[in-house]
Formats: sequence, C-alpha cells, structure tokens
Amino acid sequence: MDTPQKPPPRSPAISGSYALARSIARFWLRKAVGKIRLLRGDTLPPTGPALLILNGPPNFLQAAAVAASVERPVRCVLPEEECRGFAQRWLAARLGMIVHGPDPPSQVAATAAARGALRNREAVAIFAAPEIARSEALSPSCLSIAKLVVEVESGRAGGPGTVIVPLHVLNSFGSTPAREMLMTAGEPLVARGFLGGTSG
Repeated sequence: MDTPQKPPPRSPAISGSYALARSIARFWLRKAVGKIRLLRGDTLPPTGPALLILNGPPNFLQAAAVAASVERPVRCVLPEEECRGFAQRWLAARLGMIVHGPDPPSQVAATAAARGALRNREAVAIFAAPEIARSEALSPSCLSIAKLVVEVESGRAGGPGTVIVPLHVLNSFGSTPAREMLMTAGEPLVARGFLGGTSG
C-alpha cells in the first residue's frame, strides 16, 4: 500500500492589512517601475525562519518590491530616511517593515526585532551593502546587520531551521524609473552549516 504523500507546506497566513498594503504596493510599483519579475521564487522556503539578503544599499523601492513579489510575508529592515513621506511610512508600517533611526539604540532595537521575527519563524529581509557615508567606518546599522547575520549563521537567532537566501536585484535605479525590475533568488543555505553546525 502506498504511503500517502504529505501536502506541501503552505505559506503563513496573511493578515487583511498586509494584503491590502501589498496590493497598494503592487499598484504603486507598476506606476513607478513597471513590471516586476522574481526569478526562481520557488527556491524561497514557504514556511519557517528565513533571512533574505539583498545585494545593495537600503532602498524603499526594492523593499516594497520584495514584499509585493514574495508569496509569504517578509519583514524588511530599513533606515527611516528611506521612508520618505506619509505614503511610504504608511506602507512600511502596514507591511511590517522594521524601520530604524541612525542612533545606536534604534539600531539595537531593530536588530532585536529582526531576531525576534526569526524566532517566530518569520521571513526577514536585510540589505547587504552599507549606506553611503562620508566616513569609511562601518555605520551602526551595518554592524547590527553583520551581528544578526553571524548569529543566524551560528544558529542562535532563528534556530536550527533558519535558512539564508541571497536575493539579487539585477538592475539599479537612477533619476529615471526603470521599465522593469528583475530579481532572482539564490539557493537557500542552511544557516547552521556555515559554522560547521556548532551552536556556540
């Protein structure tokens, strides 16, 4: 007798406010950018703690595009200066973005919020490249993000099931909006494997 196949895991339930904000973000992005395509989106885990790492500096447009194109809810970590005006701040709040200020306490709070989201088996997106600054020293947000990544890689922040997913944005934005935004997801990497499975 054949063993019944387990159904594939479903994405976490999406709240009404998140669904509304995502619909608004999709409409706004179509006007601002045009078509948005996420290649290899099926490599993103539908459930469980996941850390998405974007290959660029913090950018509200890209953060909104991630929330609009990924099936499951994603909480993007973003500096408050990237949320310009009431509309972007409203969208950021409804999409669950973790918005932080430039001061160290705010950076620490954002890192703690991201760590808590991973423990709750949510998906978190961060930007790998630092903010453009006059000083060559790492900004507090870069240090906080680096600390979070190290903790996830060592299996402490999100638990043993946490995966890290590279998310590459294949075009950049200048003064003229692009007609298409293209993103591609890399292969998920089990976080604990980075440091040989040690928990520290």
